[in-house]
Amino acid sequence: MKKTFTLVLCCALSFTAVAQKVTELKISMKNGSVASYQVADIDSLWFTAKSNPDPTPGEHTYCISVPQTFADNDVMRVMADGQQVAEVCLEYINSADARLTVVYPMGADGRADLKHGWCADNGGTVVWDRENNTCQYVPGTSEPATTVYLHDSQFGTAAVADAVATQLEADVIVDKRGDEKNIYRTVKIGTQYWMAQNLNATKYLNGQPVTFIASANTAKWKADTAGAYHVFADDDEFRNAYGPLYNGYALTNSQGLCPTGWEVPELSDYQRLKTYLGSQSGLKMKSDAAGAWNASEGSVPNNLSGFTALAAGYYMVSGDGDYGLGTDAWFWTRTEYTDPLAGTGLNTVRLNYATKALTIYSESSHARSTFGHSLRCIKK
Repeated sequence: MKKTFTLVLCCALSFTAVAQKVTELKISMKNGSVASYQVADIDSLWFTAKSNPDPTPGEHTYCISVPQTFADNDVMRVMADGQQVAEVCLEYINSADARLTVVYPMGADGRADLKHGWCADNGGTVVWDRENNTCQYVPGTSEPATTVYLHDSQFGTAAVADAVATQLEADVIVDKRGDEKNIYRTVKIGTQYWMAQNLNATKYLNGQPVTFIASANTAKWKADTAGAYHVFADDDEFRNAYGPLYNGYALTNSQGLCPTGWEVPELSDYQRLKTYLGSQSGLKMKSDAAGAWNASEGSVPNNLSGFTALAAGYYMVSGDGDYGLGTDAWFWTRTEYTDPLAGTGLNTVRLNYATKALTIYSESSHARSTFGHSLRCIKK
């Protein structure tokens, strides 16, 4: 390229020199401006090019293949030359009362720009208010798109010849702690990003083990204040399916329980989730897989949110110990409360097979740290 440009330039200078002396080189830019240089000041000219230039959002037009299924994850990263340029989500839009495929450009802060969502199902727009967790959705009238082009936060379906190709990557959590590795699905619900599975860690974030306590060892469970977990019926098949039941002390242990970049939700995070999902929040959060919940007439799960809650039950140090498999899911929060009799605990939320809404508990008996409950983490 350098040699060709030099020859062309020399020919042009030699030809024009017959008529007049060339003193200035002018270059017309794509933005309409003209760059001017004195020929006497130029020593040499050449072009250089990177084989894989780093893309910058807004600088290029990106060609995005819209996923037709979300088998790998409900949140997908759109990558170009190793950089994320967009995000595609299968998410619940409350005003449509349906799950739609929405594409977002990446913002300058490295997060998805939720003010510029584009609905691949019909060409509509999705604009989020992060502070209030509300959505303004305007449906379009076009057919579902399989390919979309992104340029400077704007989407279109008209083909662009020189668009940069992109690849889709599942935005899952890869959580490695020593020799233990778990991969978790994620889901966007409103402006929140949640784990779509219960935490299944038996080690803290630094690789140190969380104490396991069998169901029969109630005295040890009662005495533990450092952090412990229990497996329903002491059966590892239950742990793999539903995740462990942690006591409250495991959540507050300084070694950390949630994966990097994720945290134990506040009670207000669940309230925010419930408000967005509406009156049948529980049905929209429960897994609709066969056998995931006991049957209840008039309270059939649909999992519209993608939260995919399982009736994992709970553990308490009385009676049979293990309760609620098939009927209940209890989740910890990190919001503390103090009871004059029971002491300090962590508030909880509950899904029950016979109820349609998520129940949020403040200062309930199940908030005592000696209970064993499931844990979902929320993105920081």
